[in-house]
Amino acid sequence: MKTKANPFVWIIPALVFFIVFLLFPLVFGVVISFYNWNGLDPNIFRNFAGLANYIKLTKDPYFLISLKNTLFFTFGTVVVQNVIAFFLAIFLFFGRFKNSTLIRAIIFVPGVISSVVVALVWRRLFMSDGLINVILNYIGIQSIPFLTAKNIIIWAITFVHIWQWTGFNLVLMYAGLQSMDLSLIESSSIDGANFWQNTYHIVFPILKPIIWLSVLFNFIDGFRVFDIVYNMTKGGPAHESEVLTSYVFFQSFGGTAMANKMGYASAISVFLMAILLIFTGLRTKYMR
Repeated sequence: MKTKANPFVWIIPALVFFIVFLLFPLVFGVVISFYNWNGLDPNIFRNFAGLANYIKLTKDPYFLISLKNTLFFTFGTVVVQNVIAFFLAIFLFFGRFKNSTLIRAIIFVPGVISSVVVALVWRRLFMSDGLINVILNYIGIQSIPFLTAKNIIIWAITFVHIWQWTGFNLVLMYAGLQSMDLSLIESSSIDGANFWQNTYHIVFPILKPIIWLSVLFNFIDGFRVFDIVYNMTKGGPAHESEVLTSYVFFQSFGGTAMANKMGYASAISVFLMAILLIFTGLRTKYMR
């Protein structure tokens, strides 16, 4: 009995951490989503709301804006980051540049910097009197309201995220290329295959598992994004740059008449979790 119990004794610290900081908040969040609770009332289960919070999601214009922005941000970053990283990895790997390691390090550096710092720096660059608009004015182009125009702001946030994290995807794909048998490329080239044929028929299939892994990371990261949005715009102006996570924060701790709705915020969180579980399940089934 003692021998059989030993493994469980060793995992107790991790198990306690998992239950206290992950499992309990998860279950509590799901339960609270069925109640109207402001986060301050000691009687948490006073006002049962049933499915009212979930029904409200379909009628809340700001939630729909945050969902649209999250989808745009996620799919934009997933596609652009992986496409750029894929071709950069091929370019650096087959280019055999003398300073290839230095180039990869420079591209990867933004991913090491805190996202808060990145957001604050780019926020300053995007301001009406920031460096980007100063340069545009210098070459005769009118200033662009990157942080105030509702049709531009989500593009600016997406660009910053792509700038920061493309290097991470590049490192993954470059590592995959290093495991490739170069004789495959040499043989196909001798048989008359060009660059694009080699890329499509040899390189892409070899990198496919890594690309799927990268897509999964980017997808989850896209739906969880908060720090860049909050520190660049705080969801403004007028919630036009809101994403699901920032809207959850606003409903929970926004400090306005609309805020302090923990039950409604939990319903948004459960909705977000459901999307991630569905995607992860489909990805696992497909990759199996």
